[in-house]
Amino acid sequence: MTDSIPHKLRQFIRQENLALDNLDQSALIANFVEQMHLGLNAPSKEKASLAMLASHLHVPEQIPLNSPVITIDAGGSFLKVALLEFSKDAQENICAKLSQQNTFDMPGKSHSQNKTDFFENFYQCIKPLLKKSENIGLCFSYPCQISANKDGKLLRWTKEIQAPEVEGLWIGENLNKTLAQHRHTPKNIVLLNDTVATLLAGAIQTNSKDINFDAHIGLILGTGTNSAYWSAHQPQLSIINIESGAFDGYKNTSLDNILDALCSDQGHYLFEKKIAGRYLGNLCLQLLKKAAQANFFSVACTHAIMKHSALETAALNSLLNRQSNMFDANDQDHEIIIFLIETIIKRAALLSAIQLCAAAIKSDGGKKQGNAVAITIDGSTYYQLQNYQQRITEQLSLLMKQHAIRYQLLAVNDAPLVGAALAALANP
Repeated sequence: MTDSIPHKLRQFIRQENLALDNLDQSALIANFVEQMHLGLNAPSKEKASLAMLASHLHVPEQIPLNSPVITIDAGGSFLKVALLEFSKDAQENICAKLSQQNTFDMPGKSHSQNKTDFFENFYQCIKPLLKKSENIGLCFSYPCQISANKDGKLLRWTKEIQAPEVEGLWIGENLNKTLAQHRHTPKNIVLLNDTVATLLAGAIQTNSKDINFDAHIGLILGTGTNSAYWSAHQPQLSIINIESGAFDGYKNTSLDNILDALCSDQGHYLFEKKIAGRYLGNLCLQLLKKAAQANFFSVACTHAIMKHSALETAALNSLLNRQSNMFDANDQDHEIIIFLIETIIKRAALLSAIQLCAAAIKSDGGKKQGNAVAITIDGSTYYQLQNYQQRITEQLSLLMKQHAIRYQLLAVNDAPLVGAALAALANP
């Protein structure tokens, strides 16, 4: 790439308001914290973009051992089910043993379903496990109002799920009704958000660590994104599902507006659409199209880009590694494509780090000597999209240092399944 091309590209990125120095990081963090405050206070909720949904769950002091539980992860793309049991190993560390695991497509993912078919599909997925336990931990990755008895009423679908009749229904109650139709006795169903489940999974891992964690954060960064937090300094609060994907403090660029117009839920969860795997591929494609219209690519590459109507986020790695030439790119075209994709990833990484820093500030954790905030992250996009994890951790390190917050990043295999199981066992 010649020296003049990077300059033109940087000008183009700046004009599109996608350069990182276009972001006022301090103002965004402050706005995020303020929206969290508003969301927690009932009279102000109508002014807040963040729902701040109470889970009615706390980080347990003890982990129930040797008791099997049915655990479910209803995510943005897949429905995972398993039987799980906690035990201790020879070093007294708590282990989660998963068995009879199966993965299915999430009902409503590929085509619209009515409420009867939706819950029937759920039933068929867990049917083989129903005789194994009376407890079900249901990790449900969508905004729900959680009741005191730990059921969840679906507020609205995200991630393009198509089952409109299910909105406004209590998920656990209706699943138990379906079980009854098949002559099964009701189960103790504890429903929780995937961020809450991920946070709880991290609490299991820290149970044996010689660190005083005075706050916990759970982050999901897969098909969608969201975060949750719990603070030992705020014992009156249960774990809070922030619903961070709805944050409205970072206004759309023209590129974001183009992507939003292509979504079935226009105007909703705009922060998520800048960060999550459901959208990053198409966001990159729309930026490539803008660059093509600005004559940055060869004629062949421009034609190939403009004829594409969609781009899966999973395809970005092949483009970044030059393992794919779906756009008929020459060497210079490849350099420009990589630059533009990395621009989107860098912005998404900074926004992801900002939501984590805001949650840590709101928890008031990690500032006292010897204390730290435990941050548990789960999600395919975070772990599988090239450079994404590294860029998030780099940005987070800078932000946390600026706010004098000590923290530790944790990873737990099958975190939503593990956390959902703990929620069911610790809240019978």
